[in-house]
Amino acid sequence: MKNIMIKKGLVIGIILVFFGISCFPSIAQTLGSSEAKQAGKNQTNTILLYATWDGSKGYPKSEWTDLARILESHGCSVTLTDRSETQKINASLLSSFNELWFIDSAYSYSFNISEDEVTTILNYRLAGHGLLITADHTDPGGGGFKENANEISCHLGVIFYLGFIDGDGLIYPNFAAHPLFVGVKSILGTYTDALMEISSPAKSVATHFLKDIIAVLDDGTGRVVFDNTFARFQNGNVPIGDNAQYACNIADWLSSVGNPAPSTPIISGPTHGVTDMSYNYTFNATDPVGENISYYIEWGDGANNGWIGPCQSGEEIIVAHTWNDSGFWRIRCKAKDVNNTESDWGTLHIIMPYKPPRFPFLYWLLDRFPNAFSILLHLMGY
Repeated sequence: MKNIMIKKGLVIGIILVFFGISCFPSIAQTLGSSEAKQAGKNQTNTILLYATWDGSKGYPKSEWTDLARILESHGCSVTLTDRSETQKINASLLSSFNELWFIDSAYSYSFNISEDEVTTILNYRLAGHGLLITADHTDPGGGGFKENANEISCHLGVIFYLGFIDGDGLIYPNFAAHPLFVGVKSILGTYTDALMEISSPAKSVATHFLKDIIAVLDDGTGRVVFDNTFARFQNGNVPIGDNAQYACNIADWLSSVGNPAPSTPIISGPTHGVTDMSYNYTFNATDPVGENISYYIEWGDGANNGWIGPCQSGEEIIVAHTWNDSGFWRIRCKAKDVNNTESDWGTLHIIMPYKPPRFPFLYWLLDRFPNAFSILLHLMGY
């Protein structure tokens, strides 16, 4: 009896040692992950807010201090200036920032952005930097929006023109599923906002009264947001509705250079079964910008299905598989978008066949922590 108790204690001790060793990396990984997330949160976006006040009529930089304060409290480093203070946008100026917010707030067209400045801004975007372009929401002298904002945006697929009544105060636009609108339900609408003519690869992501009001460009280089009014960012207006959240979302999205990867696929299905029987598994991932995605599945027994798709972002796919040999298998799946940007691997561990547990707690432990007992599993024949 004493020898039996010793053997039982030895087995339990081995299990606990294995369990403890396996937990330490998990805890370290969890802490590392938290530190990484915190580091990401504290990573500073450097933003140049440039108001195109022409020196005689319009809104100078003092009109955008609310916006600067909100972005700074979000963790961004912000420099606020205007045309009277900084008379030219050049490469040297932009080299200190990873985002340019071009706020077209001039009332008259005595200021025309130069061709050199347009080229500098376009090259800045091509280098992977983020760009926000807002249109003046007035239409002086029937000239339309053919100056300032348009001098840049016309090269990127958006033309601002004329104006339309977009409400006065809080509005609830029809938002596309886009990171710009996470946590955003309402924003400020004003009178005589710009109409937008949009061509590919730019695309509309928000409409109101069936009119486009916000568009984006995400072609794998520097991202661009086009907004049809600067009033949403003006002092006294930023806190209206979810304007502050919208502004912070813009800063975050513009700072993500290049094409973001889809989420890690979630795999669901039976974790126990028998050999020579087909089982269905569900795979699901989403793309941050709504691009179509494809799935690559490995079943752990040397088989794979190649790339399946493309499918709509967030669309579940169901794939069946049969294991011919008993064992402890790991299903792996990754997703890629239309630009071939791949996600991390998603995993699901299964046992084929599932043996009736002689020691229920032991099998629960093996099933709950499959990576913790690889040696023990091997000794047990899995």
